[in-house]
Amino acid sequence: MKISLDNAYWDLQRQIGDPFADTTIERLIADGSFSSAREIMTLLTGNKLFLPESTPPALKEYVLQASILPEWFDPEKIKQAERISTDFGLVGAFVLLCKSLPECYALHRGAQVLHATGRLIAHKTVVAPYIHRIMETLQFASSVMQQGGFTENGRAIEAILKVRLIHAAIRYFTKNSPAEWDVTELGVPINQEDLAFTLTTFSYSVIIGSRMAGIKVSHNQRENFVHMWAVTAYLLGITPENIPMDFEQSGILHRKILARQAGYSPEGEDLTKSLVEFMHYLCPSIITRWFTTHLIHHFVGEKVSNAIGISSGTSRFIESAEKILHKTINIFTTYEQSTPLFGKIMRWFTHNVVKAVLAHYSDRKSQQFQVPESLTG
Repeated sequence: MKISLDNAYWDLQRQIGDPFADTTIERLIADGSFSSAREIMTLLTGNKLFLPESTPPALKEYVLQASILPEWFDPEKIKQAERISTDFGLVGAFVLLCKSLPECYALHRGAQVLHATGRLIAHKTVVAPYIHRIMETLQFASSVMQQGGFTENGRAIEAILKVRLIHAAIRYFTKNSPAEWDVTELGVPINQEDLAFTLTTFSYSVIIGSRMAGIKVSHNQRENFVHMWAVTAYLLGITPENIPMDFEQSGILHRKILARQAGYSPEGEDLTKSLVEFMHYLCPSIITRWFTTHLIHHFVGEKVSNAIGISSGTSRFIESAEKILHKTINIFTTYEQSTPLFGKIMRWFTHNVVKAVLAHYSDRKSQQFQVPESLTG
């Protein structure tokens, strides 16, 4: 099945959210299960979604139906894709930050809802709130790509269902907030077109970015990786007709929507500035804001760079740094693929480094210690 390239079709997709998840949120609010957006977000971000008997009926029905895998789900392809994700975990996270997220910010209509919800904006000079939100994105990607994630009650399925419901909650409260949302101009918040494009940035863009970073990706590797994100798209509530099933179709859809929706917006520029601040906060002594901006420009190209308000730039230092980066990655990937023991060590190292970074910058650093009552005074 080929992806539609008809503009009228995609105009219609901008008016469609996720009927099943949207209905679930409406039922949860209507029956009094939750009275505010804060209560729903607290449930979804702080607890497991597979809940006990006290769970509201609407949420139970949602979990049971939304967790059903598509008929074309291929466990062997998923297994191979998870292996790829482990092999290229650090580079994958790097590409996600320098290519995937900036491309999402380039969609001038889609950036409006990211900006309006305030989930991805650093407040004044405080970077910590943004770190929490950007790490949620990395945690989501990590949960999808970890081994065994798509098995029964796997972390991937749970993470996807939670994000899907969060999207529905954002749609509900955005459309019902005092601030008017222009559906005609912007489309439904987190609509089918924006969702479809975002998923291509997690699959197609990560593969392209990894190649740009010097990693060799075979035909089977890229197809298995796209399959994993196609399954994710299905569980995330994206209309089946909008899901690219192979690398070629993913690229076609990515370029189509980018051509339709890419354009400058102050919101997209703000989001990008926050991203640069976040990366600088992670490595203040290694990655300067100037170098980070150049890296993003290098990975996304001129059109996207203009849309998110960053300028190009080059120097002998930058060119040398890029060459060193490519050379280092090539050496490690060559040894990893040719030497089983070295490959096993590197996969273990990559997995645990990514896991440690996610744990450090999330709310799950460690169990909170309780101060004894005798000492509270």
